[in-house]
Amino acid sequence: MEIDFITTNKVKFEIARNLLNGHDIKLRQRYYEFDEIQSLSVEEVAMNKAKQYMHLAKRPFIVSDDGFSINALKGFPGALLKPVMASIGDKKLLSLLDGVNNRSAVFTNALVFGNPKNKFLKLFLTKTKGRLPLKPLGSNGFGWSIGRIFIAEGWRKTLSQLNRNEKDIFWKNYSNNLHYTKLYRWLIKTGSIKSDI
Repeated sequence: MEIDFITTNKVKFEIARNLLNGHDIKLRQRYYEFDEIQSLSVEEVAMNKAKQYMHLAKRPFIVSDDGFSINALKGFPGALLKPVMASIGDKKLLSLLDGVNNRSAVFTNALVFGNPKNKFLKLFLTKTKGRLPLKPLGSNGFGWSIGRIFIAEGWRKTLSQLNRNEKDIFWKNYSNNLHYTKLYRWLIKTGSIKSDI
């Protein structure tokens, strides 16, 4: 099955291609500049992207979006994570929680599969729960902009503080519940592709 990934982010595409290619799926990167709506909801932003692209689609496609919701800030920055981190950074974002006890947060990945043949859209989510430290910890080497300020559930360190072995464990557990994995299983279940297991 050929699927277009509509993204300008080469890293996102490479991750998806490494996970999906060879599983009866051929993933291709397509570029499109979306008019992104201003919403905290990652799901809403991803679905809106898919609806925008649907009229241009010639084959099945996927779009994605990520966000970081801090419970004490009523979901902020949510899908606005990228511009917020670019403008104020992780230290300033944490300072918004000075004196606040509830430091829980959720990192969300939203993936939408679209089929132009029947105008069908299906949403897949990965939600990683955790909490925020009092200050940024570790280096920026994790690859997520929130790496220094997010302690994933079940861990005592920020993502950026994890050593190589711990990162491998985190990624293995993360990928078992990944939105790409959910898409792959769903495509098998619907008979769109064959299982290679």
